[in-house]
This record gives sequence, structure tokens and C-alpha cells, in this order.
Amino acid sequence: MFGYLIPCDGGPPIGLSKPKLTMRLRSQSAPQSGTNSEIPAELLFADGRWSVTTSSDGPCVEINGVSCKHGRLMPDDVLMVGRHRYRVSYRAPESSKSAATVPTAPPVHAPPTPIPSRPVENPVLGMLIPCAGGRPIMLRKQKVVIGRAANCDVVIANRIVSSRHCELEFLGGYWQAVDLESRNGMFVDGMGYRTKWIFPGNILGVSTQRFRVEYVAKGERPSTRDDDVPVLSQRSLMERAGLSDEQLESLANSKEHEEPVRRRWQIDDI
Repeated sequence: MFGYLIPCDGGPPIGLSKPKLTMRLRSQSAPQSGTNSEIPAELLFADGRWSVTTSSDGPCVEINGVSCKHGRLMPDDVLMVGRHRYRVSYRAPESSKSAATVPTAPPVHAPPTPIPSRPVENPVLGMLIPCAGGRPIMLRKQKVVIGRAANCDVVIANRIVSSRHCELEFLGGYWQAVDLESRNGMFVDGMGYRTKWIFPGNILGVSTQRFRVEYVAKGERPSTRDDDVPVLSQRSLMERAGLSDEQLESLANSKEHEEPVRRRWQIDDI
């Protein structure tokens, strides 16, 4: 992913999966004609930054309230396409973070008072997308605790999930998962781990709950040699069902006494 367009009015984020994307804008220049022509606007990712361009005779877009036909999009800028507003989320190069977002072409008409871009205290660092369907879960903190307890950052209301199941930490531009001694284990792409680097597109398993992890990685890719060796659960299916050692022993003894004694035949008995 090269970033996301997050609807300001709510809704799932739109992933920017390619460095060049085309959006379709509904023309409103001639409502009396009764036609709804669509004119493309192009999003381009170059030199670590996004920009937007519309055709010369098409409708304009707005960046932070300023109407333009071509402009640069910085992280957390507000892009208005038609009647829809999106906040642009991606990681820009360090050299461009202090640059102001200014359209490279003069406004087509006298713009209204520009809407200042509000600073975002908790930018989106990634998201957990439920594999079984549902709304994505935004990751806005450097360290996120997942579990059943109400004070966790991501709460999963399922009794087979531990109260504090696992922790995700954003280190050097990459997410790392750590199992917090959970009862039913933490998994990455189907393998159980205690500590594991998670790369974009990996599947995180929290007990039986599965999430696809999506984010924009930054910096040098960490070595998987730092990961813990995959671990297999040492608990049997009976233990996973919640039976204690005493209950298992009692169950085994009762089965032993209930089993009828069978005569063992020998050659001499025939």
C-alpha cells in the first residue's frame, strides 16, 4: 500500500495500492443538459509524495478548501472530490514534511477562505481488516494491546480470547507482535509465535479470530531472524475446552473402570 484515503464522513478507508490511480468525477457544469458525464482525475505517487490532476476542461478538486486542477497532497491534507471529502494518509519523506501544501496551478476562481489543515494527534499507522468481514480497526498508537478486557486498545469480546492476549508495537516503521502469555496462542500466517515481525498483508491470528494487517512500511525491513521460533500448542484439545488436570485424570479413571474386562484368547483355549 502507498497510503489510504479516509472518508471524513465515515466509512472504510480506500487503499492506494498502486502509484497511479484514476478517480471518476461526476460533472456538474451543465445540470440543465440532463447528462451526467464523468471526467477522470488522476492520483500520482512520485518521489514519495502524492499529487492529483484533473483534465483541463473537467471539474476541479479542492485541497484544504482551495479549488485547483493540479496540486500536491501532503499527509493529513483534506481532498474534496465532488461532494466527498477524504483525509490523505501516507508517510512522506522527511524532507517534505515541513513543506506547505500549495496547489501548483493558480485557482480557477476566487477561492473561499482556505480551510486550515488541522493537526492529527493520532495518525493512522495501519489497520486490522477482519478476514470474516466487518469494519477495519484503525491502529493509531505506537503500542496497541489486543484482548478481551475492556481497557485494551482493541477489544475482542470472545471468551476464548485472553483478557490481555497480545501486543502490537510500531518499531522503526514496522509492526511487531508479542504474545502476552495468552491461553490459546497468537498466530501469524497460521503459525504460532511468541514474538513475530508482521509485514503488510500478513494474517494475524488472535486465538480463532483472524485479521489481515495493512499498513505503509517505512525504513529498512527487519530481519526475520529476530523472530521467535514458531511454537506449537502444548495443550490438548481437552485442555483447550477448559478441563483442568484433575478433571482429566478423573475422566480417565472413570473410563478405565467402566470399560468391561475382556477375556484374552490363547492358542491353548481353541
